Amino acid sequence: PQGGLNRQTFQDSGAVWHNTFIAQYFKRPQHQLLANVNYFLTTGPLGHEFKVGGSFRNTAVGSVGIWPGGLIAFQKGSGACSVDCGAITRQSNSRTAVTYYSAYASDTLTMDRLTASIGLRYDDQKGTVQAASVPENALFPNILPAASAAQRSGVVHWQDVSPRVGLTYAVGASRKTLARLSYARYANQLGAGSPVSPLSAIPGVAYAYYPWNDANSNRLIDAGELDTSGTAIRTINFNPANPSAPVSVHRIDPNLKSQKTDEVVAGVGHELLPNFAVDVAYTYRHSKDYWFSHRIGLTDADYHLDHTVTGTLPDGTPYSAPIYSINGGRAAVPSGFIAENRPNYSQDFNGAELTLNKRLSSGWLMRGSFAYNDSKQKVGRGACVDPTNGISGTFTAFGGEDSVPGICADGGLVAPNAGGGSGSFGNVNLQSKWQFNVSGAYQLPLGFTVAGNFYGRQGYPIAYYVIDATSADGISRRAYATKVDADRYGWAHQLDLRVDKAIPITSTITASLAVDFFNVLNDITITQRNSRLLQASKTTGTNTIFETQSPRILRFSGRISF
Repeated sequence: PQGGLNRQTFQDSGAVWHNTFIAQYFKRPQHQLLANVNYFLTTGPLGHEFKVGGSFRNTAVGSVGIWPGGLIAFQKGSGACSVDCGAITRQSNSRTAVTYYSAYASDTLTMDRLTASIGLRYDDQKGTVQAASVPENALFPNILPAASAAQRSGVVHWQDVSPRVGLTYAVGASRKTLARLSYARYANQLGAGSPVSPLSAIPGVAYAYYPWNDANSNRLIDAGELDTSGTAIRTINFNPANPSAPVSVHRIDPNLKSQKTDEVVAGVGHELLPNFAVDVAYTYRHSKDYWFSHRIGLTDADYHLDHTVTGTLPDGTPYSAPIYSINGGRAAVPSGFIAENRPNYSQDFNGAELTLNKRLSSGWLMRGSFAYNDSKQKVGRGACVDPTNGISGTFTAFGGEDSVPGICADGGLVAPNAGGGSGSFGNVNLQSKWQFNVSGAYQLPLGFTVAGNFYGRQGYPIAYYVIDATSADGISRRAYATKVDADRYGWAHQLDLRVDKAIPITSTITASLAVDFFNVLNDITITQRNSRLLQASKTTGTNTIFETQSPRILRFSGRISF
């Protein structure tokens, strides 16, 4: 971090970080072996293309996170605590590995007008938590002593069989119309991070939050200012009853399965004119077996409505965000989280696309497309253990496989958060119901070519939310104050143009000069604002612009080909 490793970190009431930040170190060694065979065969009227293959891959992930000085100071209003508080930290040393085995076999059959593809894929994925150790917090070794964790093999083991079938049929004597139908199942890949790494006794940086009295107002935790005489406000990534325990406080359902998506695509393509074709396709996807995490041993019956945060949106519209908390307050909060498949939860996608394609002939080409899609989630009983309408995995050890805002809203729009709720894209939610693109090029005399591309899409949703840490159980929560797509950014669009000139030098060497004009109309669309409410900071407060479309750019370039 720019502030170095010898300064203490402070976060003010506007959630702005000061002095320095976390230092992180990552290792990503990987070993991979691939093999495949293609074989062509004819049996009577049938042509076959057999494909058989497999792979082995071992991916290890090592990461270390260190908060300088072993302490973080949080001002009331930052979202960490309901009062001024300080976090005692112990560095992380996460070491995990995942071994992947896969095999597939397929046959593409051709017979007159019909082409059929039939395939099967097998995946075996196994996660291992490797041995690791971390030193004590030098200032509070009694709260966060040194810890070591032994290796745990096969903590997650997924085995999946995925079928694939595709049919293409040429219609009519001229065979200018192609009808297509396909089905495929896809199984998600197991990551070397969650849900594997939290099963280590050292799943990440350990935090113990205690009340802080900044007696000299220097925004630093000095000796005697942190009240550790009572129970911690909350703890993360360790067991306060046994802080050096060699076993993780977190659990994973032994029956945890990979997320699976079933996809059906139907389409028709027709050549209207020579070198000019139109294509229409419909896609349906059903995704299930998402995994999510919640506090061990709790159900939605263990929560009650604690309070409701109210206020007004930037446009003056009133909002209310219900905040739930655990029955029994802080004393009833379990130390660990469990990862399991999310019950009674699925996502459905419906999409249609129209494509027009003019292949290069007579000196010009063109391609245009328009797509419309709709993706909704189904949320049933048990799919939201904590009824607070947040984002999957936020403020939990495991995170979650679907970072969807408004996670408890049955029938709500699926707009995945690009940053998982944090980071430089933490306010970007990816979902446009429509988008289009038109591009083309024309060859002029004397080796000149002019080309252009015009793109547009519906603006992404602005999902306004609050972060609240005032509930009786002391847990900080995110709650969305509006429907995900109640507000959207303006539609994004861009026109790009290009002119290039080919210059023959010799029979084997050619030079070309080009001018590219990006964002010709100089549209500066806002693409990200701070959608967290109740932030008064003049630099990072609510609705502050974080990102915009790049302005007009003119680029000159040259190239030599030989």
